Amino acid sequence: MRRPGRYRVRVWTAFRQVPLPHLDDTPMPAPNYSFEKRQRELAKKKKKEEKDAKKRAERDAARTDAGPEDAPADTPE
Repeated sequence: MRRPGRYRVRVWTAFRQVPLPHLDDTPMPAPNYSFEKRQRELAKKKKKEEKDAKKRAERDAARTDAGPEDAPADTPE
């Protein structure tokens, strides 16, 4: 026998109502804000490290390209 009030949530389709079981009986879990915050912080840190690595690589590439040209000549003539 069906318990009264169990199927209170209903979805209307084009022709009839379709009951959605267990939506009222099951409590929702509480959100874990600290986990979400930690994940955001890790994503920010990773993005910043990638940006710093890219800048460092560009700086090193520019230094190696300009290095031999700008260096003073050590050969005595």
